[in-house]
Amino acid sequence: MFPGKKFYSIIKDNLKKATEIYILMALINKKGIDVIYEDLKKVKEKKRRKIYFIFGINIHNASLPDAIQKLFELHDGNNFNLLLYNGDKFFHPKMFLFKYKNTGTLILGSSNLTQEGLTSNVEVNCIINDKLQKFSNDGLLRFIDEIKEDSDVITKRWIDDYRENYERDKNLESNYFNKKSRAIKKNDEEINNRFKKEGKFNKGAKSF
Repeated sequence: MFPGKKFYSIIKDNLKKATEIYILMALINKKGIDVIYEDLKKVKEKKRRKIYFIFGINIHNASLPDAIQKLFELHDGNNFNLLLYNGDKFFHPKMFLFKYKNTGTLILGSSNLTQEGLTSNVEVNCIINDKLQKFSNDGLLRFIDEIKEDSDVITKRWIDDYRENYERDKNLESNYFNKKSRAIKKNDEEINNRFKKEGKFNKGAKSF
């Protein structure tokens, strides 16, 4: 468990040094991307370094269009690869793998890629430093390869379609809750009016 900004400082330190980076996230939002964006950009700009960023949309409307768009600015299909998990399983990891020449650093736990998850929430994450061969023997590298195979490269058209669907769903949800709120308010007013009438009747009954 790492308090406050200490967790992200560990992420940042590994981003500076690793030669190959895998980020698997169940959900992303714009403020979280704002925290990590400049560090990802610096990695992309260096030669012979790669980032594979794989995210999911299984949690309805949790990955925000603006966050995806911001990451897409870095996507070049070479140094930075933005992928959407499209397999048949529910995608819910929160994982970083930093690969070096012969070793790797695995970080996984409860932190989503949100501003709070990276800097301020009470989260539980663990760090495993080991040889890449050990990660391979344990099946981790094969697992990541399978996730990559089940993922699709993001395109601008996909982002535009996702944003359109996202906004439509948000409007539907907003209309639903507005109607619900109006119905509750109307019901409360009817109850209050009924109690007022009953109160007046009771007062009148006592005067007989």
